[in-house]
Amino acid sequence: MYRDFKLDRWEDFTDCIQGKKLYIWGAGAKGREIANWTKGFALRRNIEGFIDSDLTKTECGGYPVYAPHVLEDTDKESCIVLISIDKPGLIAPKLEKMGVKYYFSYFWLNTEMRDIMQQNVRKDIVERLERLLSDERSREILHRIVEKRSVGFLDYTDIQEGESEYFCDEFFSPTEGEVFIDAGAFDGDTIEGFVDWTKNRYEKIYSFEPDVRMAEKIEKKMHRWHDVELIKKGLWSNLIKLPFVVDNELYSSHLQIYRGG
Repeated sequence: MYRDFKLDRWEDFTDCIQGKKLYIWGAGAKGREIANWTKGFALRRNIEGFIDSDLTKTECGGYPVYAPHVLEDTDKESCIVLISIDKPGLIAPKLEKMGVKYYFSYFWLNTEMRDIMQQNVRKDIVERLERLLSDERSREILHRIVEKRSVGFLDYTDIQEGESEYFCDEFFSPTEGEVFIDAGAFDGDTIEGFVDWTKNRYEKIYSFEPDVRMAEKIEKKMHRWHDVELIKKGLWSNLIKLPFVVDNELYSSHLQIYRGG
């Protein structure tokens, strides 16, 4: 079990980084933002490079990009990792396995962002849902989710059981002729999960993704799958035009709805 990122503060990070090599995990848009943000700061001298599992990436923000295994041969007392992605729970177990002692989440060090993401969940709704659940484990997970949302912590990987977030054989198993509607396909990660779960035995996948940049990523993966229809639109309760945040890995799933007076 990794530590709770929401307890970290910038003061903890700056104290810990003294005399250490800094690796930034994630050479995507957020990683480039961090590289640009560090210009003019002494922190920039600590950056050793970026870590990314995408081996086609060789440079980010003027720094080299290394494969994750570089950390295995690095002195664990002299390095620190700053996770750039918004779900650090996906990376923390890998760092723990490699013996990395010092790691932080850029997203959750940003207290302003954490405050924005906080939600006040109505107690009566939680109690009503709790009565519908049939086992203690499910009720425990419900309360963990409510706790996380109350502090704006949207990473649920520490309470996820198994490798898949959506496809769990404990509740249902794939049958012949499965049809999957991916209503917000992001970069196709859930499609890959569905294909693995069905062992490539399915009838059809309908993939909805309005973000042009993400849709392009899906198109590049289409050769891996069969019978996938990519629809470059979002899903809504009726036919309507709505403003949409694009080209942003964190908020590209959010609609901006304006209500006039």
